[in-house]
Amino acid sequence: MRDMKIGHIIRGSAGSSLVCFLLGITKIDPILFGLQLARFMNNGRLDLPDIDIDVPYNRREELFRRISETWPKQVAHISNYVTYGHKVALRELAKASLLSKMSEKSELRTPEEKKKLRALAKKSFKLETLIEDEAERKEILKAAQEKVGTLKNYSLHCGGIVIFEEEGEIPEELKLDCERDDGKIQLNLNKDDTEDSGFIKIDILSNRGLAILTEADEGKHTLLDYPWFDGKIRALFSRGDTIGLTFSESRGCRRVLMEMRPRHMGDVAIALAVIRPAAAGDGRKGAFLERWKKGAEEEDNPYLRPIVFDDDAIIRIQDLLKCDAATADRWRKVFAKEKKEEMRQFYLKLTLAGHSREICQMAKSDLEMLSYYSFCKSHAISYAQLVWALAWHKVYNTHKFWIAVLNHNHSDYRKWVMWREAKCSGLQLTREKGPWHLGVRNGLPAILSAQGTEQSLICKSATQDISDYRNLGYWLGDSFLKGCGIWPVAQRKIDSALLNKKDVRFCGIIACGRIYKRDSLLTFITIGTENGVFIDLIISGTRRDLFSWVGVQGTGTIKKEGTIEVDSIRGASLDICSKAS
Repeated sequence: MRDMKIGHIIRGSAGSSLVCFLLGITKIDPILFGLQLARFMNNGRLDLPDIDIDVPYNRREELFRRISETWPKQVAHISNYVTYGHKVALRELAKASLLSKMSEKSELRTPEEKKKLRALAKKSFKLETLIEDEAERKEILKAAQEKVGTLKNYSLHCGGIVIFEEEGEIPEELKLDCERDDGKIQLNLNKDDTEDSGFIKIDILSNRGLAILTEADEGKHTLLDYPWFDGKIRALFSRGDTIGLTFSESRGCRRVLMEMRPRHMGDVAIALAVIRPAAAGDGRKGAFLERWKKGAEEEDNPYLRPIVFDDDAIIRIQDLLKCDAATADRWRKVFAKEKKEEMRQFYLKLTLAGHSREICQMAKSDLEMLSYYSFCKSHAISYAQLVWALAWHKVYNTHKFWIAVLNHNHSDYRKWVMWREAKCSGLQLTREKGPWHLGVRNGLPAILSAQGTEQSLICKSATQDISDYRNLGYWLGDSFLKGCGIWPVAQRKIDSALLNKKDVRFCGIIACGRIYKRDSLLTFITIGTENGVFIDLIISGTRRDLFSWVGVQGTGTIKKEGTIEVDSIRGASLDICSKAS
């Protein structure tokens, strides 16, 4: 029988509370980390603080079931309000207009009518090509504008529930009039309206990292048992070996960890926070890393210290206004919620406090970033504890770690990446379906299927590798696909040697990719070129077309270790990636 105990970590600021730590709700000692209680609760806060808890994703439904059995007919799930955007409203109204002029039966519609409906379904439809009458177009545009921001439909909130214990049952007027296949009762309230109505919302959230840790650890450790310092874990982060570590395997976080070379789990918390938009925007991440490498992160001047956590903003405001933490947190919320009039009052207070124009401008620039997503320190430490524990298992419990990753991971990386990393760890792979467990095959550690039908596992040729990749999304052979790699090419510019440039030709399998909007649009693609080697490609502009390919090939310049600035690039098929170059 499955263990009744379900592991958890917290999100948000509850880690600031010593009471929560002593009760075992959190695993964060706020005294050790110097956390401000004001971020969680203070004398100026009118509403009750909440505690958000993450459980393993594969145990959350079990937890919902237990709660429903404890409070029968008293548990309901809250909703999200899905509102109309301009384009969705425009499409809906245009479709209604077109359908009103067509036959209800699709087989009786003309080819021209069918063509218009297909065009409407495309992402970049043009209203003028679908609605010929100008007056009708204007009417549709006006109606669409009026619809923007209004309720379109309800969706189920990922983890928010309300227990109507005092009421004895769920009030009928709050039930959403729909029957769900999973039997859950859904409220016609979102999170804000739930709290405004005086009900206590409980968030039961989840993540896959906890499921990986639970399976790999087998209940042998708590998050407090892992060592604070560990040379092998530091080396792992320093070389960017973060694939499989939930919350830290993205390209951006991997780069930050490589530059920071975290000395302990506290440094990992900083890395997780500094990549969030509020801390990273407008070049702040780069400036922070430069200061970090120079050892200037503990700058004496409080106005020069970067705001990495929400808590840093509270401290900055306290220094600026000489106020208490409760007042400072109230001002922090003003900036987080972009309350323009109150923000102007804050700037007036700064001036009246006698601060220079330079200090006022710096405060304005930094605090206005709080409207973007950020981490409070407690949240970052909680996730860092999980990342550090996963890293420990990757180093010291390698094979069980990788099998747990294969059973539970669902990241931006393509399937072959995790399987190839598991292969590089010394595991023999399998073609059988999961769930998988650690076993032995021919005297060597192997991934075994619960089905127990291990057949045809010997890889006899490169053709078998290609067949495996097409059928499974990964291959069993020891070698990387032989057509992949990076090769130097003749310098194309006379001054290239003086500029210390290294021009290369590359071909690799796509591991992951994203499009970033900075000063200009950039496409980042990470490719694999050999076992355990991943290269980041920086491509100017938007190249979504490349993501549909197995791999890419092209030319570029190595800017720094593991990064190529691309000059030319095109998609590459599996056949191209598997041919000897």
